[in-house]
Amino acid sequence: MPPSRMPGDLHEKLQALVRANQCDALIGVLPEVIRQFPQDAEAHHLLGWAYLRQRRFDEAMPWFQEAVRIDPTAAGSWNNL
Repeated sequence: MPPSRMPGDLHEKLQALVRANQCDALIGVLPEVIRQFPQDAEAHHLLGWAYLRQRRFDEAMPWFQEAVRIDPTAAGSWNNL
C-alpha cells in the first residue's frame, strides 16, 4: 500500500510552486504525485486549485471532490466546491 502523505520536501517544493503561482508546473507534476500518494488529500486539492486558477472549473471540481472524500475536514476543498 502506498504511503498516504507525500514527504515534507516534496510538499515544500509544491508549496513553492503555489507561492509562485506556477499552475502549469503544478498541473504537470501533480498527477504523478497523486499516483504515488493517492490518499494525500492536499495533492488532490492543489491540482484542483491549479485548474481553478486557470479558470478550468470543470477540471478542478473532481479534484476538490476527491480531496473531501479522502479528508472530510478539508475546509479549503469544501470552500471551492
